[in-house]
Amino acid sequence: MPTVQFTPETINFLARNEGFRGKHLLREDHYDRLSRNGRGYLRDQTIAMANLYTCVSEPQLLTIYTDGQFAAQQESQNRHLAETLARTGCLVIPFPQMGGTLEELGARNWQRMRTDIEPKYFSPLGAFNPPYMPLGYFFPPFISWMKGQIMDAVFAKTNTSKNPENIQLAEEVLQWSGYNGLFGDIYNPRLDLIVVEGEFKALSIYDAWLDLHESILMDVFRDNPHHYPYRDLTPPPFVACLGIVGVWGMLRKNKGKQGYELRPEWADVLGSVPRSVKVCFDSDSEWNIQIGHAASQMAQTLMLYKMRTEYISIPSPIHKKLGADDFLVESAQTKGYYEAAQEFYHLVQNAEPLAGGVPFNELVQATQATVDPETKAEVQGQSAIGYLKQKYRQSLLK
Repeated sequence: MPTVQFTPETINFLARNEGFRGKHLLREDHYDRLSRNGRGYLRDQTIAMANLYTCVSEPQLLTIYTDGQFAAQQESQNRHLAETLARTGCLVIPFPQMGGTLEELGARNWQRMRTDIEPKYFSPLGAFNPPYMPLGYFFPPFISWMKGQIMDAVFAKTNTSKNPENIQLAEEVLQWSGYNGLFGDIYNPRLDLIVVEGEFKALSIYDAWLDLHESILMDVFRDNPHHYPYRDLTPPPFVACLGIVGVWGMLRKNKGKQGYELRPEWADVLGSVPRSVKVCFDSDSEWNIQIGHAASQMAQTLMLYKMRTEYISIPSPIHKKLGADDFLVESAQTKGYYEAAQEFYHLVQNAEPLAGGVPFNELVQATQATVDPETKAEVQGQSAIGYLKQKYRQSLLK
């Protein structure tokens, strides 16, 4: 199986820090799908930091999928699945925890697998459904190491001497722009929290945030650094990002009551801090009534936890599926990584609140296509997300 291994520098960094246990080997097509050296948006350092790797070990795949909790009558079926996955090779996605390790998450080791068979994703059996938190948010050695990587890249691109004076200026700029760890403090109410469906999208948003800082450094050193032009720039927004497994992934039925509540593993992370939670699902989700209903119930539930739900809309033709990572890739291919990151964070800043608790039947009625009485032509109905935004705006006028 052809594989890709990361640079010795990256491997040496990972080897020096506890919490990294993956093989750091990826099948070539997996690497191509993820890396900005291929068709993806991720930096190699981010892929390695996330511990993404291709697994072809049948016993390990069986353990990941079953979590050691499968019934005897299911053993044969699960073993056959593990054999199939081992033949094709699975992309394994470990879920880190706030302590900064990949080996533990509560009492169990929770990982997800992306496969080349249907269904595309497999998760451990059970009701546990934690948020995906990119390890770079809260792992200080990685934050510091990436800062050095960004500086080196900018110095090389601008032919800037790596002398003490320039290093000090770069440190000052990154301190001003908020690089030093504030991104990962998900408990800080100053931070808007972005929730995206999927781990790769969360990692892509993290890399877009790195691109913003790198672009500011580029502007400083590409111009005359002694004039401190960065003081006239707008610093990157303070945001954090969590990946959600399924659009209903953070909610569960409120036992004995109507409506929903946060799953305990999400409540532990989100707490009860007044803040804005910005939801960003794929662009085709705007027209999906089921997903609109999930987003409205999410808004209603988060309101109980003193949070307001806003929606980040990904611009694309109707019914074309474009996620946050796809948007970043397409924009980077035509304009560049810095510009792609700036465009995405412009979308973040233009997120709009959603009405919470809208009944499913109301969404169905509001989004149905109608017939123009004069032309007799069918008129496209309003998108589900568009209706929820409009209903929230109308509520402010009452």
